[in-house]
Amino acid sequence: MKTSEYETPFAKLHIYKNGHPIDFEIQPFDYGMYLNDNSFKKPEGLYIVTVDMDFLHSGDILVCEFDQGYLQDDGGGEHMLNIVGTIGNYTVGMGTTDTQDINECYGDNGRWLPYEVWGNTGCGYEVHIIDNPEHYKERKHFQQIFFYIAWEAGTTDEAWELISFVTS
Repeated sequence: MKTSEYETPFAKLHIYKNGHPIDFEIQPFDYGMYLNDNSFKKPEGLYIVTVDMDFLHSGDILVCEFDQGYLQDDGGGEHMLNIVGTIGNYTVGMGTTDTQDINECYGDNGRWLPYEVWGNTGCGYEVHIIDNPEHYKERKHFQQIFFYIAWEAGTTDEAWELISFVTS
C-alpha cells in the first residue's frame, strides 16, 4: 500500500524528505522468533516500509518517524540498527540498515550505499543521501531504503525481546 501516513494503534508514521511528507510503501512482513518451548511468536504488528530511491538525489535528507513517543537504541544486529521503546501500552520498535557496517564490509575502498543513516531521532531514523542513487542501480538489494516497524501490546520483557528481535 502506498501512503504518506500510516496509522498504528499508538501513533502515526510519516516519512519526510527535506522536511516535507512523501509517499512510501508499507507492507505486512512475516517474521517472528521461536521460544524455549519451540512455539513460534510473531508480533501483533510487523511491517516493512520502503522508499523508492528513484525519487532521491544527493543532498536529500529523509526522516522516518512516529509522531509521538521515545525509542532508544537497542544495539541492532548483523548489518542492522534498531530502536525500541514503549508508547502507551505498546512495545514498539523500528529497524533499518546499518550503513556504516555495510560500507565497511562491502565497500572495498569506496561507498557501497548512496545513503547513510545519521542516527535516530528518538521517534525514528534520519537518513542522508550522500551520492546519486542512479550510480548504484546494479546493487539490486539496495534499490530501496527500508525500515521495519513492529509493535506488541503490553510492556513486558517478553514483548521487548520479541520487538527487539524482529527489528534487528
